[in-house]
Amino acid sequence: MAGSMRVLVIALLAAAGPVALAAEPSGVTIRHAAHVERVLDAVLGGGGSGARTVCLVLDPTPSLQKSGLPGALHAAFARHARRLGKVQFAVWKSGAASFAVAPTSDLAAVEKAVTTVVAGAKGAYRNVFADLRSVAKALSKARGTREVVLFSLENGDTFDDLPATAKALKRARVKLTLVVREAFLADSHYISKPRWKAPREETQIGGDAVLVDVPWYWLGQMRAATSYAPSGRPYWAFSRLAAATKARVYLYYPGAGTYSCTITGVSCIVCRGNQIAPEYPYNAAALRALEPHVGKQRAAIALMARDPIYRALFRIWDEAANSGLVLGRPPLSGSSKVSKRLTGNLAPIGRTLSLNAEINRARRLITDCDLVCRRLDQLVAAKMKGPRSRALAAAEYTRVMAHLTRLNLMYFVAFCRDVAPKAIQRKALAPPDRPPYMPAILTGISSSPISLSHGVGALLFARFPGGKKTDAALRAFRDVSDSFLLRYANTPFAMAFRRAGLARWRITGTGKSTGTINRLPGSTGKDTTTEGKPDRPTDPSSGGTGGPTSGGG
Repeated sequence: MAGSMRVLVIALLAAAGPVALAAEPSGVTIRHAAHVERVLDAVLGGGGSGARTVCLVLDPTPSLQKSGLPGALHAAFARHARRLGKVQFAVWKSGAASFAVAPTSDLAAVEKAVTTVVAGAKGAYRNVFADLRSVAKALSKARGTREVVLFSLENGDTFDDLPATAKALKRARVKLTLVVREAFLADSHYISKPRWKAPREETQIGGDAVLVDVPWYWLGQMRAATSYAPSGRPYWAFSRLAAATKARVYLYYPGAGTYSCTITGVSCIVCRGNQIAPEYPYNAAALRALEPHVGKQRAAIALMARDPIYRALFRIWDEAANSGLVLGRPPLSGSSKVSKRLTGNLAPIGRTLSLNAEINRARRLITDCDLVCRRLDQLVAAKMKGPRSRALAAAEYTRVMAHLTRLNLMYFVAFCRDVAPKAIQRKALAPPDRPPYMPAILTGISSSPISLSHGVGALLFARFPGGKKTDAALRAFRDVSDSFLLRYANTPFAMAFRRAGLARWRITGTGKSTGTINRLPGSTGKDTTTEGKPDRPTDPSSGGTGGPTSGGG
C-alpha cells in the first residue's frame, strides 16, 4: 500500500492563507427544455421592443437532427409574428467561415437555411467555441441587441481558449443562450482511451467538473460508473463560459425514454425491466450544494488542491491505484494543467486458473482494501458534521465503492474456493453457480455485474458463494450503502452508485449457451451477452418516464 502522492500539486498545497472551500456560486442559470420550442419561445418572446439581431449557431449533429428544430422554429415564428418586426435573424453552421444566412428579416430564408443545415447533420468532433468567437466578431456591428443561441447537443467536451471566447462575446456585447446536453458526472471516457488524441490540438474535459475528481473504474466493475451517471449540469466548458458571460443554459432532453436497470446488456435479476428510474429527477437544492467550481481553470484547480477533503481523498485514491483497486490516479499535475493520461493498472486477478495463487492474490488485495476503507471511514466521519460539498460527496462515494470492492473480492475468494473447482472438473453445478454457458476451453475467471439499481436490500435473498460469512458481509455493506443513498438521494452520486454492480464471478472460456441463471421472484428475461462498449457513453437523457428535471426550474 505504500506509495507517495505522485501527482498532487505540491506548489498549490503550499499556498498560504485561508480559502473558501465550499463550492462557489456558479452564477449559471440552468433551465430545462424537453423540446426546443421552450427555448425558442424564451428567446423570441424575451426581447424588448427595440431592434435585435439573433444568430442561431447550429452544431449539425444527429442529435440536432432528431430534435425537430426546423419545425419548431417555423411554429415559433408563427406564434411570435407580432413581436418580430424589428428583429433580424442569422444562421451560422459550426465550422463555417461565414454566415449561412447573414442577418435578415426574411424568416423564410432563415427557416430554409436551418432546414438545410440540420438535414446535412453528421457525427463528428466540432469546436463550437471557435464558432462563437467568429460569430461575435461578425456581429460586432449588428444593429440593436445582439443575441446568440447555440445549439450543441454532442460536442460540449471539445473546446479551446475559453478566456478568449468569453472575452470576444463580452466585447461584442452578445447575450448568449446555450442549448446543450447534460454531462456525465466525472466522466473518464476520454482519458480511458489509450490512443486518444484531441481533435485539431484542442482540449477535451469530459465531465461536469474542471477535472475528473472522483476515482473511476473499480476492480470487479465492468464500467466506470461515474461515466454513466447524469450530472444535472452541462459539460464544464459550457458551465465556465456561461458563468463568465452570464449566459442562460438549457439542458436539452429528447423527451421521455425508458430506464434500463443495467448498462451492460446483462438482464436484471430483480425486475422485469419496468422500473421507474431511481434518483431521477434530481433535487435542485442538492445539486446546488454539490456543484463543481466553475471559476477560471487554474483557480478552480487551485481551490480543489487546497481543499482538505480533496487533499485527503487524493492521497487515498493514489494508494488505491498503487494497489490496483482502482484505475486512474488523481488528475493534478505540478503545472495546474489537467493530465490527459490517468490510466493505471488494475490488479490482475482471474487471469489464470491457478486457484490457490488467485486466492492468495485476492486476500492481499482485501488487506489493502481494508486499509483504504478504514482511511475513508475516518475521513468521512471527521467531515460529516460540516456542510455538504462536492468534495465530501466524492469522498463518501469513494468510501461506498471501496466497501463494494472489498465485498466483490470476498466473493471472488469464495468462488475460487467453493465453485471454480467443480466448474473446472466439469462437475454438475446448481444455479446460480452454473454459468449461462459451459466453456469448451477454460481460460480464466471473469465477472458480470448484478445491478445495484434496486439497492443492496433487494439482493439479500439471492445465494452467493461463501456461506454465512459473505452473507454477513453483504448485510454489513447494505447498511453502508443505505446510509449513503439516504444522504445523497436524488443526486448524481447516488445514481453513480446505482450504476455500479455486485460481481457475479464465472469461469471464462468459449462454448455454447446452456440456459439462463436463476432470478429472484418476479423477474424474467434471458441473460444476454454483454454489449460492446459504445464509442461514447449512452445519452443520459433517456432516463425517466417523464424526462429528467434535474438542476432547476
